[in-house]
Amino acid sequence: MDNCALPPCHVLYQFHTEELSIQERKQFQINWWPDKKNQNIAIHNQSLLESYPASDETWNRYLDESNVPQRRINCQLYQRSCDLFLGVPFNIASYSLLLSMVAQVVNMVPGEFIHTYGDLHLYTNHVDQAKEQLSRNPLELPTLKLNPDIKNIFSFKYEDIEIVNYNSHPAIKAEMAV
Repeated sequence: MDNCALPPCHVLYQFHTEELSIQERKQFQINWWPDKKNQNIAIHNQSLLESYPASDETWNRYLDESNVPQRRINCQLYQRSCDLFLGVPFNIASYSLLLSMVAQVVNMVPGEFIHTYGDLHLYTNHVDQAKEQLSRNPLELPTLKLNPDIKNIFSFKYEDIEIVNYNSHPAIKAEMAV
C-alpha cells in the first residue's frame, strides 16, 4: 500500500445466485449452451421444447441429465472512486468478463453485473471527449464466446476468449488525470 499512488478503487465485489425457472433453463439450452454445435441443433431444440408436452418433472430430469445450469449468478462491484470516462467502461467490460468466466466454471448462467459507485467523477480535461462520445450513435453489441472446455477459473488463456462481431467508433484519446 505504501507504493500505491491512490488507495484501491475496487473495494468490494460479491456474487449472488438465484434459481432458474424451467422456462429459463429451456431457453438457455436453446440459445447458449456450449454443446450446441450449430444453428440446426438450436432450431431442432426450439421445436422440441415448444412441442413436447412433458411435465415439469420430466423436463427437470432431462435438463439435469444434459447438465443445463440450474442457477443464475450475478456480480456486484462497489467501487470507491470511479473515473467515468477512462475507467468505468473498462471496469464494466472487465467485470462482465469475470462474471461470464465464473459462471462457466461453476455451471451457472451469467446474470447481471451491478456497478455501484462511491465517488463517480468526470475530470475537467475529459469533458470534450465525453461530449464527443455522447454524440455517437450506439453500435450493435458483440457476443462473448468462452472456450467451453475450461472448467477452472485459473485455466483461462487469452485464446480461450473470443469477442464476436465487435465494431467500434474510432478511439477517443484522453490523458490520465492522476
